[in-house]
Amino acid sequence: MKGGHREAEICQQGMDELAARLASLSDNNTTLRTELDAELARQRQIDSLLKDAALQETRLNTYLNAVQTHIDMGTFQKLKK
Repeated sequence: MKGGHREAEICQQGMDELAARLASLSDNNTTLRTELDAELARQRQIDSLLKDAALQETRLNTYLNAVQTHIDMGTFQKLKK
């Protein structure tokens, strides 16, 4: 390097290599962030589906309990065909 010290070119090469590594890490970080955002969206969808399933289970159990109560009390009538 003109006007630099004896090791200036070697130092510049090292800095260039570090800059390239940093750029690569930045790209990897961006890719990972995108993947994590997509995974978070999938996890939120799964959580929503689990909540819906739990609500449906509660509704079904309430219905089944009501039917069983009517059967036990003898107030349940068979449907005529």
